[in-house]
Amino acid sequence: MASILDPTKERNAHIDQRLRTDTLVWFHHCTPRRAPHAVAVLGSSGTANQSDFSQPKTQKLRNLQHNPNVLLA
Repeated sequence: MASILDPTKERNAHIDQRLRTDTLVWFHHCTPRRAPHAVAVLGSSGTANQSDFSQPKTQKLRNLQHNPNVLLA
């Protein structure tokens, strides 16, 4: 499979490695207006406790402050 990432660049090599080895999880939640919102997040495979990190003031964090119920798929 061809990659659009240039593995000679350190950041691209890191992204490529994560995409090949980590689990992709879909994080589903609702906006304050009850519209669905889904975000793909990378989770470490083989762990019982999934951790997700987010930049401050993202839509995902605003949604979670309004309604903490989520679905991971």
